[in-house]
Amino acid sequence: MVKKVRKYQIKMNSTDKHAGYENSRSNIFLVGYSWRMLRLAKSRVSRASVFTWATFTGLIIGSQGRPTLSILLMALTSTFFMSLAVYVLNDIADLEVDMLNAPSRPLVTGAVFRKEAFILVLLSNGIGLSVALLINLPAFLVDLAVLLLSISYSAPRIALKDRFLIKTLSIGLGGALAMVFGGLAAGALNSRVLYATIIFFSFIFVSSPINDLADYIGDKMQGRRTIPIKIGPKPTVKLAMLVSISLFGFTLCSFSSLGFNLLAPILTGLVYSAALFSVYPLLKHHKDPKYVRKRHKRIVILHLLLQASLALGSF
Repeated sequence: MVKKVRKYQIKMNSTDKHAGYENSRSNIFLVGYSWRMLRLAKSRVSRASVFTWATFTGLIIGSQGRPTLSILLMALTSTFFMSLAVYVLNDIADLEVDMLNAPSRPLVTGAVFRKEAFILVLLSNGIGLSVALLINLPAFLVDLAVLLLSISYSAPRIALKDRFLIKTLSIGLGGALAMVFGGLAAGALNSRVLYATIIFFSFIFVSSPINDLADYIGDKMQGRRTIPIKIGPKPTVKLAMLVSISLFGFTLCSFSSLGFNLLAPILTGLVYSAALFSVYPLLKHHKDPKYVRKRHKRIVILHLLLQASLALGSF
């Protein structure tokens, strides 16, 4: 009898050790999986933040600087996750070309698996849409439009990203929708929000091709029809400079009639000037991808400053 009890205890201990080993393996897997997902998300935080900041600007202008804390947090959360999903989905679609254009990205290096990236896209879209629905129906419909735009941009059969001019218009439209989302979240899609939307759309439209300069070789090998490929690198830089000057003139002529204060033309003028100084050297250095990316990082910061200028000018 004692021997039977002893055998049973040994068997149970062996079972417990095996279960503990399996649990330990599961925990290690979950930690590794979560870490890879975070690494992929981190690689796109800066880009997603530009659109999140656009929502913040639209919300501030629409609410006249007095948004409720709950709406503010929900709106920023929704746009951030929707924007993150857009960029990760594009990374999945661009995996092959990024081997040439951006070999250090997590998907290219194998640090994150394609399946995991898809899961992150699904989770991010789910969070973004769910939170938008809690805000109001118009906001949810805007996020639904963002989802459709994202799929159309990256899906192989549609691939707006491979179509001349449509690619850049799609990116600008994404920024415009983020700004409109903020206004709708505030419950006031007024003329000032729409004005800020036009400014942001235009600035994205001319700055996005600057980033394409760094991808010129890979995009050309893939047969893509980006603005730098169709009109040339130098004309692309000159176009960005021309539109920046035009936007400043537009702001000078219209800020007062739309109810913006004097800070609007002063601050946006400084941003446009900084944009000119940022892109001008690319007339000589447009063939250096690393230099182009460094310059484009400055432009990303200018996106944030431009929106902040519009928000401050709206009080």
